[in-house]
Amino acid sequence: MIDEHEHAPAGVDTSDIRPHDQNWVLMNKYRMKRFPGKKVTLPGGIAIDAMRFAGVKPPGADASFVLHSPELILKNPRPDCKYAWRIRADEETFGLVETGCIRPVRMDEIDRTDRRTAKILGYIGPGGATFVGWKRHGLFEVAPVETYEWYRAPEEYGIAKMANLGAQFEHEVEEYTQGKMQGEFTAKDTRPAGKDAGARPRRI
Repeated sequence: MIDEHEHAPAGVDTSDIRPHDQNWVLMNKYRMKRFPGKKVTLPGGIAIDAMRFAGVKPPGADASFVLHSPELILKNPRPDCKYAWRIRADEETFGLVETGCIRPVRMDEIDRTDRRTAKILGYIGPGGATFVGWKRHGLFEVAPVETYEWYRAPEEYGIAKMANLGAQFEHEVEEYTQGKMQGEFTAKDTRPAGKDAGARPRRI
């Protein structure tokens, strides 16, 4: 289980925010009406001071954390594969491994000189091999076909859908202004050159 306090932002005290206390909600409502600074709205329409959370990053945004970009700690990651953390003792994980969709990464495949691997401990798997582990999780290499289906295909669908929306936007601008103005939609692939490139892989 991930320790919820491991990613708790330092210096941010939220003990004074009591959305379930009706007296506090009423008092905060009148106080925020005259508050001059930036606000953020919580679920339920409760506004609070936003500046206290400035600079706070979500879990995983810290590149030093072991779950962030696992390919960066590998000696020779495959460019046509993705790497993902999964709960080891899970029926779905067992099935994905047995069908070749994913494979557990061995300890000798990671760069142990990288300080980001300090929290990684190996676990003994089938055949007595030692695999990469973090608490209840294991690191797995996703096969090329599944990498396409799980990661690249949704990206391509999103890009295609965005392109269709772009064409619709251009048409609506021209129609609404009766040709006096033209809208222009430009799509740009910001992924590094060569990453996830190539035709859709075939299952052998």
